[in-house]
Amino acid sequence: MEDVLNNFQSACTTLKPSVVFVSIGNEDSLSLRRDILSGTTASMLNFENQYHELARKLDAMTLKRVVLIEPFYVSRYAICDHVRYDIQDKIYITRKMAKSYGFELITLDGLLNQAAFDTGAYNIVKPNGLQLKKQGVRVLETAILDKFKEWSIL
Repeated sequence: MEDVLNNFQSACTTLKPSVVFVSIGNEDSLSLRRDILSGTTASMLNFENQYHELARKLDAMTLKRVVLIEPFYVSRYAICDHVRYDIQDKIYITRKMAKSYGFELITLDGLLNQAAFDTGAYNIVKPNGLQLKKQGVRVLETAILDKFKEWSIL
């Protein structure tokens, strides 16, 4: 999250986009396996505070649209299922940010888990459940393209 906060403003200032898609949380959960605060109230409050900081900056910019993409976890192996608790809190915080700031939301966790239910998780994500495979990327692409269609851009 620190990297996002440090890099996004300069990128947005340079590129001047009218639409920004924000996807935060999965890599954090992947790296948090080694973090002593993983899944704790302190780590979630820190995530929420940093997300608020980012959301305030996005809100202050003259963007037509901001779309938050919730983090996801798709279970492939039970040994990784402890990550679900960390991701679930981040999903809640992402949805809360979207509602609080009037941003749009892509509920990627539900979309990917439905696709995994329909076709098998091994087609959607890598074994850790946090990184997309080709078919999972297609689910995300479809959700993004659907937003553009909704806005009559495509």
